[in-house]
Amino acid sequence: PCSLVAPAYTGAALTVEEYMTVADPDGLWPQFVDPAGFVLEPGTGEAVELEEGGRNRRLEPTHASLSAWLDQVTALWLGSGVALQMAAFRRGVEEVFPVQALKRFTAKELQTRLAGDQHIVWTAYLSQDWLSGGVKAEDEAAALEQYMAPIGRLNKNSPVFKLLVEALVLFDNSRRAKFLDLVCSNPRLPPGGLPQAGIKVAARPAARGARVWAQTCARTLYLPDYATAEALKEGLDEAFANMALGGFHEKNLAL
Repeated sequence: PCSLVAPAYTGAALTVEEYMTVADPDGLWPQFVDPAGFVLEPGTGEAVELEEGGRNRRLEPTHASLSAWLDQVTALWLGSGVALQMAAFRRGVEEVFPVQALKRFTAKELQTRLAGDQHIVWTAYLSQDWLSGGVKAEDEAAALEQYMAPIGRLNKNSPVFKLLVEALVLFDNSRRAKFLDLVCSNPRLPPGGLPQAGIKVAARPAARGARVWAQTCARTLYLPDYATAEALKEGLDEAFANMALGGFHEKNLAL
């Protein structure tokens, strides 16, 4: 939930109050309602309040206010907001086998089988190396070059496409997840890996702006004509930082 309040900060250590003031000096903090709209009011379709009168209360740049907001968001997303879904899931499992049988699996095993592996390897499902942890950077680069499709005026030899491949190989797991979330609206690779992800890369016309833009319904990333790896990284990081607020997606054509 913190990413919905303020962007990442990499400067000197700050108190909570200092950090929130620096991140948004205007102080337009969220109301005490579901910040992502995961849980909606049945009658109105609006995001539910985290507490009674939550629409009339805003987060304040204090440790106490932030803690209260985070506690209530966490309780909603992992408790009351999903209680009915979890009960329905349990009933569904019970129709097939006793739910107690799931205790044979570790939490990690269940997560992997139900939601995919959170560790993103670009050669996943394409070789045995990714299972043993012996993945080579050149193999990941080759997989990205083969299974990401440059379209329009871009091709596999376009400088900006090559910069993107190099960046994705160097990205840590967190940035890899953010890239997939930006382009595919899913922070993990699907079963089958990159071939099933269907990622396309296109050039962004100068008239449309100089920011990275993604069209998630078509799984297409639009890149300005970056000349350096640093410029590309900065452009992607800017897009990642704005994903929680809608990102630079097709609904934000003016960006």
